[in-house]
Amino acid sequence: MQAYGVVLKEEAIERIFISENGIICIKPQKLSFGMMYRSATGVHWNDDEKYLFHHPPQKWSPFQWYEHIVKAVKSEYGVQLKTVPDTIYENIDDCTVLAIKNQII
Repeated sequence: MQAYGVVLKEEAIERIFISENGIICIKPQKLSFGMMYRSATGVHWNDDEKYLFHHPPQKWSPFQWYEHIVKAVKSEYGVQLKTVPDTIYENIDDCTVLAIKNQII
């Protein structure tokens, strides 16, 4: 896959969940994004549990935050996060799951 002449690496998303605090979290299968905080996008990396999340919570929907996180990773790392048939969705309503599965970023 290419974007603006840059070859993107694809990374499968293992799990997408909403935390107890209402924050959407995205756990990639293999890659780590430890320097994500430097992007000044409000997207961070939980190094202990290996997932991306947004901070601080704002009035965006979980789907809007999902899109924002995926776009931020693409911009900062050149990695396209992709859902796969085995992606696990936890604590996410059906409409949001459907939107995530049908999105094109």
